[in-house]
Amino acid sequence: MSYLNYLKEYETFPGEEAPIGIILCTEKSQSQIQLMDLLNSGIHVAEYWTELPPREVFERKIQEIVSQAKENIAKLNIKEQRSISEDDGINEGVVAQIDN
Repeated sequence: MSYLNYLKEYETFPGEEAPIGIILCTEKSQSQIQLMDLLNSGIHVAEYWTELPPREVFERKIQEIVSQAKENIAKLNIKEQRSISEDDGINEGVVAQIDN
């Protein structure tokens, strides 16, 4: 059992959100994060700098972060729309059964 599962099982109160883990590192690879399935485990990875990089590097990194955030929001919106569509399908099926 992972530490987060332990916290969720024994340390959270009713109605409280599940705990998350944060790993801070000086470098991160999005492909490694996906391979380790960290996004679905409640563990998040954050990169930090020990010193401010040159302006060009800083601006490029900010653009990458903004692009990644927009992609993540779009993915969440698609999942949400699918979930709503599936719920509508279930409700329509129930209504159809009741009408018959």
